[in-house]
Parts: sequence; C-alpha cells; structure tokens
Amino acid sequence: MNARYQDTITISKIFGKIPLKILLSIFYLIPIITNVGVVSYVSYRAGEESVNELTNQLMISTTERVKDHLNKYLQIPQRIVAINRQGIENSYLDSENWEALRLYFFSQLKVYKTPAAIYFGGINGTYIVTGKDQMGIISPKYSYLGGGTHPSHIGQRRLYIVDEQGKYVKIIPEQTKPYTPINLPWFKTAQNQNKQTWTSVYPYLYIPTASISAVSPVYRNNKFIGVVGCDLALTHISLHLQKLQFSPSGKLFIIERSGDIIATSTNEKPFTRIIKNNKTARNIQLTRLAATKSSNPIISKTAKVLFQRWGDLHKIREATSFEFNDSNNQRYFSYIYPYKDEYGLDWLIVAVLPESDFLDKIHANFHRTSIFLAITLFIFAGLSIVLAHWIIQPIKDLNTAAKKLSKDRFDSLDLDWDLKLKSILNRRDEIGQLGESFQSMSEDLALSFARIKTALKESQDKFAKIFHSSPDPILIHQIINQNIQEYVLLDVNASFLNFTGYSEVELIGYSFDNLSLVSNPEQGLLLKEQLKNQGYVRNLEFDWLTKSGEVKTSLVSCESIVIDTKNCVISIIKDITDRKKAEENLRQSEERFRTAFENAGSGMALVSLNGYFIRVNRALCQMLGYDSQDLLTKNVTELITGEELPKDFDLAHQFLSGQISNYQVEKSCLHKSGKIIWVLLNVSLLCDVDGNPLHFIWQIQDISERHEVEQLKNEFVSVVSHEVRTPLTAIKGALEILATGILVDEPQEAEQMLKIAVSNSERLLCLVNNILNLEMLDSGKMRLNLKVCDINVMVKQAMETVRPIAQQKSIEISYSALDVPNTEILADEETIIQVLTNLLSNSVKFSHAGTKVEIYATMGDKEIIVAVKDYGKGIPPDKLETIFERFEQVDVSDSRQKGGTGLGLAICKNIVQKHQGKIWVESILGSGSTFYFTLPL
Repeated sequence: MNARYQDTITISKIFGKIPLKILLSIFYLIPIITNVGVVSYVSYRAGEESVNELTNQLMISTTERVKDHLNKYLQIPQRIVAINRQGIENSYLDSENWEALRLYFFSQLKVYKTPAAIYFGGINGTYIVTGKDQMGIISPKYSYLGGGTHPSHIGQRRLYIVDEQGKYVKIIPEQTKPYTPINLPWFKTAQNQNKQTWTSVYPYLYIPTASISAVSPVYRNNKFIGVVGCDLALTHISLHLQKLQFSPSGKLFIIERSGDIIATSTNEKPFTRIIKNNKTARNIQLTRLAATKSSNPIISKTAKVLFQRWGDLHKIREATSFEFNDSNNQRYFSYIYPYKDEYGLDWLIVAVLPESDFLDKIHANFHRTSIFLAITLFIFAGLSIVLAHWIIQPIKDLNTAAKKLSKDRFDSLDLDWDLKLKSILNRRDEIGQLGESFQSMSEDLALSFARIKTALKESQDKFAKIFHSSPDPILIHQIINQNIQEYVLLDVNASFLNFTGYSEVELIGYSFDNLSLVSNPEQGLLLKEQLKNQGYVRNLEFDWLTKSGEVKTSLVSCESIVIDTKNCVISIIKDITDRKKAEENLRQSEERFRTAFENAGSGMALVSLNGYFIRVNRALCQMLGYDSQDLLTKNVTELITGEELPKDFDLAHQFLSGQISNYQVEKSCLHKSGKIIWVLLNVSLLCDVDGNPLHFIWQIQDISERHEVEQLKNEFVSVVSHEVRTPLTAIKGALEILATGILVDEPQEAEQMLKIAVSNSERLLCLVNNILNLEMLDSGKMRLNLKVCDINVMVKQAMETVRPIAQQKSIEISYSALDVPNTEILADEETIIQVLTNLLSNSVKFSHAGTKVEIYATMGDKEIIVAVKDYGKGIPPDKLETIFERFEQVDVSDSRQKGGTGLGLAICKNIVQKHQGKIWVESILGSGSTFYFTLPL
C-alpha cells in the first residue's frame, strides 16, 4: 500500500505542475503523433537504405562498363604494336624498305580508327610515321599525314599530307625540323624497359589534349634495331564517360596514382599545355591537372577525401565504397576501382553520386506525409480542446470558489455561482460527485473559519503581550518593495526604544533606510542580501547608532513572516556591547603581550610543564641558531648541557609544589652549531584563575661574552702571577746567596748571581712594560703620534737594536730595502719600530745558530707589506691563528728559557690594527716561519 502511494506521489510531482486541460490534450494527441511519426520515419529510413543499396549497385555497374570500355579501347594500340614488332622481327616487314613500311602503317590506320599515329624509329636515326590530324591543327581536319626521317635526310623530319591511298599530296613546310627519335621519351621508355609497355602521358603534336603511346623494342637476330609505337588520344575516354550519364549530378573520372586526371565526365579539360619558343625549337610542355584542383567541386572534394583517407593513393589495392559530406553537409556516395593492365597501366576509376539525386522523391513523399500529419493533428487538437473544456471547466469553477472560501471570502462568490453549482450537481459522472463534495465542504469550512477567527484573536493578544514585555529589543517592519529591499517600521517594543533612545513616534511608519539607526552601511546591505536570498538571518553581528550617537553592537536574527497578507520581517536583537568591549580589551592586552614578547631584546619563551617549547621570540631563535619551527619541536633537555639537568628538575619540582614562584640561574646551552653558550635564565610560572599551573615563562639573556671575559681575566691573572713569581723567585734566591757572604771569596760565582738577578729583573720589567702597553692599547689610552716616517729607516733602527742578540748566535740579519722613489708612510714611528723589534727578536730567539733572518718590504696597491722570515723550527698549523693572542706560545718551556712572556705578538697585532693594517704568519713546520704585516700608504 505504501509503495502504491509513493508511486502516486511521484507521478503527482511530475505531472502535477501541468494544467489539466493541456495534460488531457497531450495524452490524447501523443498516440496519434507517435503512430504517424513512426510510420513516416520507418518509411523514410527504408527509402534511405534502398537508396544506399541502389547507388552502390549503380556505381559498381557503371565502373564495370568503364573498365570494359578501357579494355577494348586500350587493347587496339597494344595489338598494333605487337603485330608490327613480330612482323619486323620475323622479317615479314622490311624495316629497311622505308616507303613500304609507311604504306603498311597507313593501311593499319585506316582499319583501326582510334589510333592517332603508328610509327617506327630505328636505332640508326630513321623514323617512319603515319597519322591522322583529327583536330585540323597542322592540316585540314581529318586529313592523313605521313613522313618521318628518311635515310636520305637523317636527323630531319618531314611531314606530308597524304591522300586516301597514302600517296604524298603536299609537304607541310613548318613541320620540317630537326628530329632524332632515339632521344625521345617514347624511344627511351621501350629501350630501357625492354618490353612492350605504355609511355607516360604526353602531348601529341600541338593538339590541346594529351596522348599515351604503346611502345615495344624490336630485335632482329638478338640485336636491338629500333622501337615500334602507336599513339592514342585520351579525349575519347572523356567522351565515353560523358555519354554514360548514369546520374543527373553524378560524376565519373579516372586519375593516376599521383592524383592527376586522365579523363572526366565533365567538359573540363584534364590537361593544359604551355608552348615555349626558343631560338632553335618550339617546346611543348604538358601541365597536368590534379583532381584536387579541378574546377568541378564534386571531383575536387572527392579527390581531397581520397587523400585524407589514404594519404598515398598507392595504398588502394581493391575496389572500395565510401561516403562523405561536403561543406554544405550534402551527402555523397563514392566507389573507387583500381584499373591495371598487363602493360603497366595503374589508374583509379572513381564514381561519385550525390544523395540528393535519389532522395528528392523520398523527401517529396515525406513532405506530403508531414502535411497530412499536420492536418490530422489540427483536427484532433480541436476535438481534444472541446473535450478538455467539457471536463475541466466545472473543475475550474470549483477551484475558483474553493480559493475564495479558503480566504474566508464567502461574500465574493459570483452571482451566478448557484447556477454553475446546480449545473454541476445535475451531472451524474465524477464531476457531479465532486460538486456534491464541494457543497458539503463549503458548509463545514464556514463553521471552521468562525472558530479560527476566535482562536486567532486570542493568539494575537498573547503575541502582543510577549512582544511588548520581552527584555530583548524586537521590531517588525513591512517589505514595501521586494526588488529594492525597502522596509517600513510597523511596530517596536519598549526594549528597542530603550536600546536606541528614540520614541515610538520617531520610528513607526518611517522607512528603515531613512532612519539613522545603522552605524555600518555594509552591515545593512549584508542583512538585506541574506533576507532576500534565504528569507531569514541568524545571529548577524550588527552595529546600531543610538539617538545619543553611541554605537552599540548586537546579534540580529530575522525571519520573514506574513501579517494580514502583508510581507513583513520580525527582528530580535541581542545586545552584546559590553561583551564586545571586554573582548576588545582582552585582544589589546594580548596584542601588547605579543608585541612585548616578540620584540623583547632578550630571548623569551613559553615552555610547557613537560619541557617543550610552546612559543619563542626572534631574539631566542637568533641566540640559539634555530628557526622558530625547529625550536617548537624540541624539549629544553635537548639544549641544556647534561650536568645542569638534575638541578633543573629539582627547581621545576619546587615550582610545581609551590615552594618558589620564580628563580634566576646561569646555564650553559648548546647552540645549533654545537658550541656552548652561557645564558642568564629567569623562570616564572603562569597559572590559570584557579591556580593550576599552565606553563613556564622563560626570559633568557646571552652572557657568553661576559663569561668569556671573566674566564680570560682569571687566566690572565693566573699567567701573570706565574710570570711575575718566577723572576722574583730567581732574584730573591740570588740575593739571599750573596747576603750570606759565602761567595766573598768566589768573585766569579758572585758575579754570576748578580747576572741572574739583573737578567730576571729585566725580564720582570719587560713583562710589566708589555702588560702596561697592552692595557693602554686595549683601553685606548695610548694615542698614536702619527707623522711621516721612512720605512727603510725604521727597519734599520730595529735591526740595530736586535743585532747584538743575533751576533751572540752567529745569526745574520739582512734587509731588502724598498726600492721606490717614495718610501714614506704616515705612522707612529716608535710603535712601528717596537713591532719590527719584537718580530726580529722572536725570529732570532727561535732560529738555529749560524742561520739567518731576512726582512724585506714590498709595495701593494695602497699599502706597504713588510715580511720577517726565519729558518727556525716553524709553527704548528693549529697555532697559526692563536699565536697572536695573549700568553699564547708555541712551546711554553722553550719560550721561558728564551725569556718570552707570550705578550709580544699580541702587542704587535694591536699596534698594526690601530694603524688600519693586518698581521699574519705563514709557516712550514721544520722549515721556518714568515711574519707579515701591512701599513697603509
């Protein structure tokens, strides 16, 4: 039962929207239209199929007739050539008897009407020909011709007009010209192929057509003596095709495999000729007409289709039928037949028929059928309209009355309604029963409307009470113009008046667009757009402008309703002004925190309770060498060195247990590059409103530089204290020994003790001076006394200072002076001499006895380069950079034996850099070292 009702509902959805009058007419006419249409279509299709079969048979039979004609027409010249070849080879014909052979050819020409010429060309240059001028080009029309190149005038052809017996009548002077048959294409074709065959298509004499020749080589006693031939005009083939007339618009044509036309059933000439004259001869060139360029549109279109389908026409191996449409969508049937013979001909016979030649009668019959169908439809349409009116009109009257009753408009029924109802009730069919049901329903409906009015009045009173007592602002506006979305306020409640500050008199009856209630016009347009598209609005954020000018924010919900047949909209407003202010304050607070967090000069991070980074700022990323995405995947335990972790775990436990609220500690962390950096870490705990821990706040400051300075200071104090203690101990020991008096009788030993005291005093003084100099350089207290100095002079002064020490070790100091016109620079002479002296003294100290130390200067682009080279034991590669740092020495024990403090090179570096120069060393271990420094010009 449910399935049946469901089917009824589905059918009602499909057909229920169509007027019953139209539906009845349609169902009445559909069977008639269908039957007539099917019969017409079947008849038309049967006619088309018959046409397809008949056209195919017609084209096949026509091409067969063409093929038979070609066989007969083309066999004649080949038969003549075969007879003449056998006669000459078997000596029945004497090729040496020039005149007898010409008369024999003449007799053959009179027997066989179709050949244009019969001839023989000898290898010795003789040429015998008999022909017929069918076009009257060089002689009277249909006159016979004879002649050639007689043995008496080899190389010159003479042509004569001959009578019916073959006798010469008159020479044709203009045809007397040089002629060598062995050089002509027909002769070469037979000679090269060495068999009876056809030549290519060529022009014959000056006839505006083309010919083809059957040729064969002639042998006597196995010796090639010449070629016999027979010319055949191809115009006869076109004439035959024109006589067939197998269809009013059909076309027949024959083409070569190249696509050039041989013959057509049209008057179009398939060959054109171009005559070129030069000083020695008249040259005739044949221009072949390609089928694709034919002036006949059917032939050209068919040829183009052939090339489109096969590309190369040599691929067509068997007879084939096909169809195609032209640019006007006209359908054509075509049949192609490959024609070949035993002598090498390879042509294509093509038949083309337009469909319109056979379908005209079918179309006429179909037209008559269509007229008959239209008349039939007209008659039955009229009958269906009358029948539908008789059925539908009472139903329309009942429907009109029902619509009025549904709107409680009993008094609006027509005055003649009683007559219409009485007419319906008088019927005994289903319409009459429907009228009785309607009469009963109308009486019940009148009683129901009275009850509904009472209930509606009570409902309206309830709605009015809810409307005016609601704490949320409510307004009702009427839609005046749906297209332009114009609204007029009908009613507002007290809450809306309090919300906006307006009175009821200032709002009711005014257009919503003319009231200054909307703060943001774009919101107003959006509200109207949603109402228009959806019919309702839900919780749209909307800014109102009150009478005092204050902007209040609310959530607006609207619904389209109908009140007394008027299209209206009821809107309920939820004031969220205070909430929006709180949200804005919170947003600003979060924005300030975010800005302070991101732009803080020190590293900032939010760390989860389990140690993972939640948020990091740019400064922290730069400090640790990571980008933010990398850090957010790491745990703090991956960055803090292992020995610090137990203490961190203990502090975290104290945090979470509430023992401490923050702490500060110095830590060592791993940089992304692997180096250790020292940081000052301030940690605090962030909790929610209930005091539950959320995450840690880290503030991190890089103190690596300070830590390094403190470490350097400690190392410096340690080294200096050691360097000071050592000479003081030696001085104290030597003086104590002298103070005991035990060396009074040993003056040499006493002198040695004094030398030890003096030497260590000098070493101690040197250490103090170096420390003071270095401190003055670092602090900037030492001012350079810049003046013009000569580099050669300063080098020589330094050499003189160090020379006594060098002489003690038999070390030679040499200098390659700067050989330029101007060797002056702007420098502090005293400090530069100190640099040179330190470098020279180091080279002397660490050079082997008996070696030498070289110093030389060179000119750079904008600087002087000074180099000090020794041949000592050299410097290890790992010390080449650090050797210029304080207290850095290659071999500490060796340096102390030689009186080194480890500050000399650091002082040199500082002085050179203050002069805007550079200093470096190059060394090969075991081979010596070279120290370089530069001074700007």
